[in-house]
Amino acid sequence: MGVIRSLVVALSVLCLVDSKPTGKRQAGGCSSPVQRRAWNNLSDQEKQAYIQADKCLQNTPAAYGIPGARTIWDELQYVHIRQANFIHGVGAFLPWHRYYIKLHESLLSRHCGYNGGNPYWREADHANSIWATNLWDATNGMGGDGQGEQRCVADGPFAGLTLIYNAAAQAAAPYCLAREFSVADFQEAGQSHIDECFAKTSYWEAMQCYGNAVHWAGHAGVGRVMEDAMLAPGDPVFFLHHANLDRLYWEWQRASPGRLNEIAGPNTPGAEFGVDTWGRPGPEFTAFSGDNGGETTLNHVLWMAGMLPNATISQVLDIHSETNCADYV
Repeated sequence: MGVIRSLVVALSVLCLVDSKPTGKRQAGGCSSPVQRRAWNNLSDQEKQAYIQADKCLQNTPAAYGIPGARTIWDELQYVHIRQANFIHGVGAFLPWHRYYIKLHESLLSRHCGYNGGNPYWREADHANSIWATNLWDATNGMGGDGQGEQRCVADGPFAGLTLIYNAAAQAAAPYCLAREFSVADFQEAGQSHIDECFAKTSYWEAMQCYGNAVHWAGHAGVGRVMEDAMLAPGDPVFFLHHANLDRLYWEWQRASPGRLNEIAGPNTPGAEFGVDTWGRPGPEFTAFSGDNGGETTLNHVLWMAGMLPNATISQVLDIHSETNCADYV
């Protein structure tokens, strides 16, 4: 295991070196952006197609050399866990998660033939009660709240889903997909909080606002796996939640000229975000981050463990770029 893990780390370094960041906005664009639509606007047939594609990833054998992974779903979760202290509380937080959504879409298409776009969960519509949505439907939804002492999800398409990676990105004893809904925590997803963040005039202020209120509301509102900053992508709801956050970020970007070129903030987290106890990123990230210093720049490299080519922040700031080729409708 140690030899394999060292090999993966070494390969990640090589991938970062080969990315050749330029710091320039990506030219061109895409002619047919994938359409990301609100969950409630999908037909039952469309919901089923998306659900079955996620289940396909959960049943497709691992294919990207991630140590200990059983399935591609495991590998997808690993990407987030492995660099959690490099993608939260930092300038790259929103761009990195934007590219992570693209990774999810790419895997759905590549391995499962799904090309419908990652739906988003428009959380503000029912911020006063996390229960007031058909997202939790057992047939055409994500299944409901967890049950019993371990709060394992017992209904819906993802009942019985097991995960293996712990917070150290090591394969361990399987554990269940667990949820524990919190109405109080979810209320911060409300429109008043969104409006407050939208009014921020700089990226760093807006990122902190969205991250500490609207973003956290979705994680804490669902609870358990979703509430764990490391493990959260193990719950399929994660990608609907982050697509919504990315949609809000895109609306903020479009509100003022120049925001498609704006990035700011440190590239390692500080105590103000409560994540300094995670430990600092290792040299396999910091030495090849592309920033040439402690501040996040347009050259900052976004790493997806070889499941997608490395990209720079400059390449993902516009969702209509060739790298993203997406739109929110």
